[in-house]
Amino acid sequence: MPAQPTSISHMNFEAWVECDGKALPVYDVEVNGTKATCWIASQAGKTFSAHFKIINRSERGNYSGRVYVDGSRISGRVFGTIPPYNRSKRFIDAMHPTPTTEQKLRFSSLETSDDDNAVKDNAILSHIGTIEVRIVQVQVNGTVEHGIKAVPTHLDSQQKFTVHEAAKKLGGHHAQLAAPKVVKPMKSTDVRDVGGPIVELQFRYRPQAVLEAQDIIPRSRATDLSLAQDPSRKRARQPNDAGRRDKKAKTTAKSEHADSDGALRARIRELEAQLDVKVKAEAIQVSGEFGPGQIIDLTDD
Repeated sequence: MPAQPTSISHMNFEAWVECDGKALPVYDVEVNGTKATCWIASQAGKTFSAHFKIINRSERGNYSGRVYVDGSRISGRVFGTIPPYNRSKRFIDAMHPTPTTEQKLRFSSLETSDDDNAVKDNAILSHIGTIEVRIVQVQVNGTVEHGIKAVPTHLDSQQKFTVHEAAKKLGGHHAQLAAPKVVKPMKSTDVRDVGGPIVELQFRYRPQAVLEAQDIIPRSRATDLSLAQDPSRKRARQPNDAGRRDKKAKTTAKSEHADSDGALRARIRELEAQLDVKVKAEAIQVSGEFGPGQIIDLTDD
């Protein structure tokens, strides 16, 4: 059996998501116009990074790879074939709210509540569970001072993010930015977009168990063993149980038949008494069948 793909490629660009230093397998890849989508299995508490590259370097040009997580822009990186940015691939694993701090990306369990104060805004909820790489051709103007960026509330691990329980279909995970870490001062690259996004490569993430339940990814051996060892599931599969169910159904049907027979015979006797006519008792058949119920953009360098 061939190995499961770990990246998606479209329009001369490729992207993948790494967790613990390993590229995550991608499933159910779909391409529609300039957008490609797939599914990946997320693990709560694990950090992750989004990687992207240009496949054919024969064309001259520079590009900005911009990563959006749960609908919010995290950062961007310049790459391409024109020096000094002639790098074929880049990656983003953190947001830099200030020139000297970074906050790593990680998967986290999604908390739900029936509290009216829980998040219901579809503008936010519709993007939960997505990691997207957008590639834009750019003209590089130079470097500038790195500005201050506000951390989106729904990504801030320092604040409690709870969604309304009606949003359980989101699948159980969302992304967070870890606590700030001090880093060396950094600058940003000043770029001008040359047109809109060339391609969008989107990864939809859910817990592995959810993807297995939805038949998006094959059930793992560990899951199969867990199901096999589950006593309640074992009992449900035992032949004796099926026999007991059949016996119970037959007993119930028999009881219902008896009740119906008795009622009909009583009615016949009543009619006989009223009409003073002898009626020969006959066996009464009761059916046993029942029916089923910028244009200017400041891109981190």
